[in-house]
Amino acid sequence: MSSEDIQIERLLVVGIDATSVSLSASKAGFEVFGVDYFGDIDLKRNCKVSSSLREQGILFDSRDFSSKDNMQGLARIAGKIVSEHEVDGILLASGLEDYPGIVGELQDFSDIIGNPPEAMRRARDWESLFRQMRRRGVSCPETEITKTLDEAKRAARDIGYPIVLKPSKGSGGIGISLVRTVEELEKKYPSNILGDKEMLIQEYIHGIHASASIISTDAEARVSCLTEQLIGDQKLGQREPFGWCGNIVPLDAPVEIVKESIESVKRIIEGLGVVGSNGVDFVISNSGVPYLIEVNPRFQETIECVENYLDTNIVLDHINACLRNRLPQELSGRKESWARFVLFAIRRSYVERTFADETIRNIPPPASIIDMGNPVCSIILSGKDRSSILREGYTKIEDLRKLLSTP
Repeated sequence: MSSEDIQIERLLVVGIDATSVSLSASKAGFEVFGVDYFGDIDLKRNCKVSSSLREQGILFDSRDFSSKDNMQGLARIAGKIVSEHEVDGILLASGLEDYPGIVGELQDFSDIIGNPPEAMRRARDWESLFRQMRRRGVSCPETEITKTLDEAKRAARDIGYPIVLKPSKGSGGIGISLVRTVEELEKKYPSNILGDKEMLIQEYIHGIHASASIISTDAEARVSCLTEQLIGDQKLGQREPFGWCGNIVPLDAPVEIVKESIESVKRIIEGLGVVGSNGVDFVISNSGVPYLIEVNPRFQETIECVENYLDTNIVLDHINACLRNRLPQELSGRKESWARFVLFAIRRSYVERTFADETIRNIPPPASIIDMGNPVCSIILSGKDRSSILREGYTKIEDLRKLLSTP
């Protein structure tokens, strides 16, 4: 049977947040099953069957959603769904990229359509990744992996303050700090470091936080578009200084910088051998140089905005690239911008009733209690430009915040 004859009808989406990918798969006409952390109302709307850590009551860590225990919990639920419902393949949303062993467990349940565990391991091996990319002409921040405070002090001294202190595993920017002095490093460096809790000491690159949405085959990578990342935005309730809280599509930057960033991203992806829909996070320095921050070898949280901007379906593009070695045609974006804003709880909050606005995604069930610092929901908006979409987004976020009460 050739790859063109492969028939995919039933898909299981697994990740911290499976809502966006399940929506894309549903729009493409697939029968969708979903497993994630939150169990939002719209995940259930998109799926024939869905389940979550929250509704199963088996949450292990409500701050580090991508902890190993949480990811193992997702895999167990996924295994149960596959045993009860025949599926043709698994799509990976956020969170599992740091645990190739758990991805291997999922692969035992059903075929993963996308990157196998080995490709994920390559993409998330910081030392090897940055070394390889520098050889390919990609700018990378100076980075050292540490397991003790003494190692961290030596690395910070060699790199030069300020530095970025970040866990080697994690998602959403949780636990990342900007450290300006050795005294700050002593306070912020974790006192307990397990074998899988290495800390990176990284050169601080000041500039624009951006990401790239890519579709690739074994032979070629195509950058669909570049987006601006909203990072550490306190207007959205994000308390983490490097915490992700949304995206604006497309990236508003000079043409020369966009071209240079696209070429850099292509070199990154083609050098790693990943396939399907992948993402690259980077910072464009004040001098206009794109610096690689990380590769996310799975679907991006901004998938709906990219689809709306390009008028395409990323899940279909992903499946064609992975199974048929076929890239989508080059697309030019629409005139309007699209954005996703994530609302975070600034205090422990109670959701009394279902949010009804058509722009709202990740809708929590009624009577949900959201811990301080956790995401409440997100909104998807379009606008004529970056400034207008930011104004509307902040206004809608404040309106939503008024609907929350204290439990």
